[in-house]
Order: sequence, then structure tokens, then C-alpha cells
Amino acid sequence: MNSDKPKTKPPVSSDQPKNGSDQSDYVSQNNIQLPLEAIAAGKAAEEAANRVAEKENMFQVIGDYLLLYGSDEAIWCGSELDGFVAAVACAPKTIMPTTWIPLIWGGDQHAPNWKEEQELSRFSSALFVYYNIVKQDFQARSYEPVFQESDSPEDLQVAEEWCNGFLRGFNLWKELSTENIAQLEHCLHPIRHFSTREDTSTLESKTTAQMLELQASIQPKLDALYQHLFKPVKVGRNDPCPCGSGKKHKKCCGLH
Repeated sequence: MNSDKPKTKPPVSSDQPKNGSDQSDYVSQNNIQLPLEAIAAGKAAEEAANRVAEKENMFQVIGDYLLLYGSDEAIWCGSELDGFVAAVACAPKTIMPTTWIPLIWGGDQHAPNWKEEQELSRFSSALFVYYNIVKQDFQARSYEPVFQESDSPEDLQVAEEWCNGFLRGFNLWKELSTENIAQLEHCLHPIRHFSTREDTSTLESKTTAQMLELQASIQPKLDALYQHLFKPVKVGRNDPCPCGSGKKHKKCCGLH
């Protein structure tokens, strides 16, 4: 005799994705189903935090040697160094270290007479690590300019030295296309306002609110410039391969 009891659906396991989500969108961690997006976001945040910590360590090493060996022509503070490295890192064409490192000291004529070879090795290693971190931050769209703190009650930081450093590095850039120049000028507008290398008379006439707005615009405009300069280039199958091999793209890197 058949039972008249209604059939009940088996309970949904707590570790199954809900709302019709595909199982492939979830990853199990400690028996808890987490969306892949959450895992990726957490990993990105962890990597960013690690870069910040390592950047601060390298900052200290480089700063010690700048204080020890720097002349009046050298970059003198961490904020200026960060601006300089940022300009080098987002240059549309790679600037060789043999070109930009001497400018940290103010030119070859001001380069240190290192007491020990280990000092040069330690300084160079810290500098390259710092450069790579800044480059990675630009790629991850997480770069933040290192401004100096101030005693201003209006949260107005001191952007002057960072802007001076950026313009020092920018002077090494090669000639740009008309399209790139337009985007560049849009980015440089607030940087030139704060730099003492430029005319500061327009900055002196601005209110604190206007200066805060200008200062806050530096990071997003710099990010937009980097994304513009390094936007992906579509390569046709029959176009020359961008790797420089001389072969067609479909017979070179396009095979992979």
C-alpha cells in the first residue's frame, strides 16, 4: 500500500551555492563555499598590503643612503623619491636605469663615492625593488602618491616634493604623440600647480577647498594617464608580431 505522506525534498546542503549560482563560481575554504570573486579580491588585498610593507622597508634603506651621501642636488626626501620613481615607472618608453639612477643624486658628477661595494649593492637592490613595487601598483591600479603629512587642520597634505620629484623624472620621457600629449597635459595640470619648479602664483590665489580638490585629483589623473599609455593594443593575425621577431603574429606569439 502506497504511503499518502508527501514527498519532501532533501535539505539543501549549507556548502552549496545559492541563488542559482554555478558551482564553478565558488571555492571551498575550510568547508565554507566562497565566491571566486571574493577569493580574488582577498588575494589582491593581501598582495597590496605586502607591497606596502615591502615598499616601506625599501623606503628606509634608500632614505638612509640619500641622507648619508646626498648633495644639495640630490633627491632629499621619500616623497620626492616616490614622485620621481612614479614618473619613471609610468613612462611610455622604458627608461634605462643607467639614465634615471644618476638623476637621483643630481647627475653623474654628484654620484656617491661608496665606502664599500656592499653599500652600492644594497642601495641598488632596494631601489629596483621599490621601482618594481610602484610599477605593480600602477598595473593593479592601486598606486597612491606618497605626500608629506602637514599640521593643516583641513587634511591638506604637502604635495610639493612629490610633484617636484615627478617632474624631475618626467623630464626623461621621450617625445609623445599628439594624443598622448593631450592626456599628459590633463594629468600634469595639478602636479604643476604644486611643484616649486613651476610658477606657484596661481596656487597662492586658491582657497584651501580648491587646493584640496586639486591635490585629490592627482592620483586618479595619474591612474588614467597610465591606463591610457599602456592600454592593450589589438594585433591582427597577419600583423607583424609586437615582440619584434619580424614574423607575422599568427606564426609567432599568436600561436600560444
